[in-house]
Amino acid sequence: MRQKLPPPLMSACILRLRGVTKRFLAPGGAVTALEGVDLEVATGEFVAITGPSGSGKTTLLHVACLLEPPTAGEIEFDGESTARLSERRLAALRGRKIGLVFQKFCLLPHRSVLENVLFRFRYIPHDAQEARRQALAALAAVGLQDRLDHPARLLSGGEMQRVAIARALARPPRLLAADEPTGNLDRAAAGGVMSCLQQLNRSGVTILLVTHNAALLDCAARRLTLRDGRLATDS
Repeated sequence: MRQKLPPPLMSACILRLRGVTKRFLAPGGAVTALEGVDLEVATGEFVAITGPSGSGKTTLLHVACLLEPPTAGEIEFDGESTARLSERRLAALRGRKIGLVFQKFCLLPHRSVLENVLFRFRYIPHDAQEARRQALAALAAVGLQDRLDHPARLLSGGEMQRVAIARALARPPRLLAADEPTGNLDRAAAGGVMSCLQQLNRSGVTILLVTHNAALLDCAARRLTLRDGRLATDS
């Protein structure tokens, strides 16, 4: 039986974007990836962002998770404005409050499942015994407590993605952000990963998901469509 993670501390709104614009310099001139995006994500929500390739979905996720600064606009995370935070403080905020799950897993192939999850603590102060306890709880939450010593390279695609989710959860985040988490998986494995995300959301984890796969949208309570860098619908 999968274990539940302890619920995060609650506040009304975990993420708020106001008028966020993102432009990149290119040989032919500036390219606008996001234009005047307004978005609020309440604590405990499961929000999916969809749209065609090139619409700005990944850029929006990166900006929302403080991996890239906006060109204009304001981002508030967990009640704190991020506009004047140094890169060091932004990195610390990400480490404490944001869990990231990437499409290509980003695991260490020759390390064990447990070692991969413990990597979440590598660059933040921690107690080794407590880190191990949290890593074990995260692996139990995604149903991988029987794979602790398996090298990552020997896992199935679905198992690899669940290890990546456990790594993001090992230090319980305020927000779990996933960029095409089933993009490299077959239908059965994708279904397992999405069931895992739904279970985590029911336990209180806020989830922000980016996908172009329409079949995954039913997992989210709210769906946003991004077209040409603008949010077109909110349902």
